[in-house]
Amino acid sequence: MDGLADQAGRLQEMSCRKALLELDRRKEINLPKVNRHYAFQKVNKPAEAPPIAEVSCELAELGDVEIIRVTTRFHSKLWRSMLEAHHYLEVGSHAGAQLRYLVRSEYYGWIGGLSYSACARRVESRDEWIGWTEEARKRNHTFVINNSRYLIAPTVRVKCLASHVLAKCQTRLVDDWERVYKYRPVLRETYVERGRFSEAVIGQLTGSMLEARKVEDEKEQVQRSKTFMLCRCKRNGRRCCVVVPMAKYMFAKEWHKKSPRDWIEAELEEQNWAMHD
Repeated sequence: MDGLADQAGRLQEMSCRKALLELDRRKEINLPKVNRHYAFQKVNKPAEAPPIAEVSCELAELGDVEIIRVTTRFHSKLWRSMLEAHHYLEVGSHAGAQLRYLVRSEYYGWIGGLSYSACARRVESRDEWIGWTEEARKRNHTFVINNSRYLIAPTVRVKCLASHVLAKCQTRLVDDWERVYKYRPVLRETYVERGRFSEAVIGQLTGSMLEARKVEDEKEQVQRSKTFMLCRCKRNGRRCCVVVPMAKYMFAKEWHKKSPRDWIEAELEEQNWAMHD
C-alpha cells in the first residue's frame, strides 16, 4: 500500500481492510473469525432491467442525449439492472474510487450506462507509453482512471452514438471526479475486446484516443486480444504523470473539506460537508 491516506487526506479504510484480508489469506496474520452477519453480505435479487426501445435512427433523432450521474438508490438499481442484463461482463467488482453514469435519450428513455474507476496499478502497455519511473507510478497512478464499463443497449443502433456519449461524459468527468474525490485525473484508459466488437465501433472509440495498443489477457486461462486506449483528461496529462511529486494545481482548492469516506457514501448521500476543525 502506497500510504494510509488519499489525496484529500482521508484514511483509506477499504484498502486497509482488503490488505488485511489478503495477509490473512496468505496466513501471514490470523484475523479473528467473523461472528456476526451484516446486511451488505446478503445477496439481493437483481432488479428487473427497464424496458429499452428498439431504436435504429440517426443521432439527431434521439433528441437530447443526457448523461446522468448515479447519486440515488433508484439510479443505482437502474444502472446495475441494465449492466446485469445487457453487458457481457455484467456489473463486476470495482474497488476504490469510482463514478457511474446513466445515458438517457430525450425521445427513447434509458439507452445505456458507464462507469469510471481506479485504474490497475500495473499495465505494461500503459506504463511503457507514459514512461514513468517506479516512484512516479506509485505516487501518481491514481491520476489515471479507467472507463471500466460502457454500455449502449444492444437494441439501440445509432451511428456515432458511442463517440457522442463519450464526448459528452468527458466534458463533465474531471469536474465530477474533483467534486467527489478532491483531485483532477489527467488520463483516462479503456480496454476493448477485439472480436466482440466491430472495427467500426472500435474506430469510433479510438478516434479521440491518444494511443491504441493490443494487449493479451490470460485471465481464467483464456487468451483474449484487447485494444488498450488512452485519452487525455488534461492537455499535458502524460507529462504530469512522470513528475514527482505531482503538481499542486492538480488538487482541488478545497481539498481540506471533509469528503465522503468512500464511493458508496459519495453516491448515496450527496450533501454539503462541514469543515474540519
